[in-house]
Amino acid sequence: MNNEGASFMVSSEIFELFPGLRLPVAVVDGIEADAEHPEVQELWQRAWAEASREASSYGNAQSHPRVAAWREAMGAIGVSGRKFPSSVESLLRRALKGDEPFSINPLVDFYNAVSLRHLVPAGGFDLGALEGPLELRLTRDGDTFHPLDGSSPERVEAGEVAYASGDEILTRHFVWKQSRRGLLNESTARPSSSARFWAP
Repeated sequence: MNNEGASFMVSSEIFELFPGLRLPVAVVDGIEADAEHPEVQELWQRAWAEASREASSYGNAQSHPRVAAWREAMGAIGVSGRKFPSSVESLLRRALKGDEPFSINPLVDFYNAVSLRHLVPAGGFDLGALEGPLELRLTRDGDTFHPLDGSSPERVEAGEVAYASGDEILTRHFVWKQSRRGLLNESTARPSSSARFWAP
């Protein structure tokens, strides 16, 4: 993908590891991220409630077929679903507890709604905060990741599937955890969002 300076590159190794993987991507310019968007809140609350109802018949989040497919896919490349659950599994677990949906900001609430509505991992990055093109690739020696709850970046072992920009890793284990770099916030003007569909 290349959209007037915004590029997204996927390593061929990713499709070898995940045959049938689909990656829909959207880039939005000039968005008012700091404005109120009641329609997004409504969408988010509805997706939260509907996902909880649908998943309750399976007993737990990881038993839902769409979540289980991600566990199986990541397990096939040696990543523990118990230790590194996908983002949609973590969201669904929270919804199943019966709590009210949490809100971060309209951009994050929107992609979380997409994630629960379709029960797929979804996420987004602030392209303006990245120093290089957005990539989906295997991690390399020298890559670093700055966790949300960490005070400084940490080294990442080579061979993980990850979103990256330069030598900065934006997500660990593909669909598990996001870094501080590229977070969508109220000052974001050009976000990129992607959803990951696994079609075994």
